[in-house]
Amino acid sequence: MNERISALMDGELSSQEEASVLQWLRHNPDGAEQWHTYHLIRDALREKGAADVDVRSRVMAQLEAEPTILAPRRARMPARRTMVALSAAASVAAVSVVGWMGWHTRPTPANAPTMQAAVTAPLKATGTADMRPYLAAHQQFSGQVNGRSEVRPANYEGGEPVNK
Repeated sequence: MNERISALMDGELSSQEEASVLQWLRHNPDGAEQWHTYHLIRDALREKGAADVDVRSRVMAQLEAEPTILAPRRARMPARRTMVALSAAASVAAVSVVGWMGWHTRPTPANAPTMQAAVTAPLKATGTADMRPYLAAHQQFSGQVNGRSEVRPANYEGGEPVNK
C-alpha cells in the first residue's frame, strides 16, 4: 500500500486506482497519518520545509492519551536485612584495613640492603682500682629497700665482675 500512496502523490495512478487508494486512506485509522508523513517527506525532498509540522501538539496529545502507571511505594527494608547488610559492609572494611596494613608491612626482600650494627670497641675501666671507700662514704645517698642498700660494691677484673 505504501507504493500506491507514493504513486498517488506523484500523480502516476489511473483514476480508478486513485479512487481505490483514497477510499483506503479514508477508512484506515493510520491512513491520515501516512498521508501526512508522505507529504512531509515530499516537502523535505523538494526543500520547501515543513511549515505545518506541529510536533509539540502531537507529542502532547500522545502524552495525554498515554495511560498513567501508578506503582506502589517500595517497601522498607526490614531491620534484619539492614543489620546483615551493615555487618557485611563492616566485614569488608575490616578485611580491607587488615589487608592494607599487611601489604605495607611486608618483609624486605633478601637482596635489599640491610642496616649493619655499628661495631664498638670494648671500653676500658678508668679511675682507681678500689672504689669501695668512695661508695661507703656515700652510702646514705643510695636507694635502700627494707633497710638494705641496693648499691653493692663490685670489682671488674679480667672481663668478669667479682663481688667482694
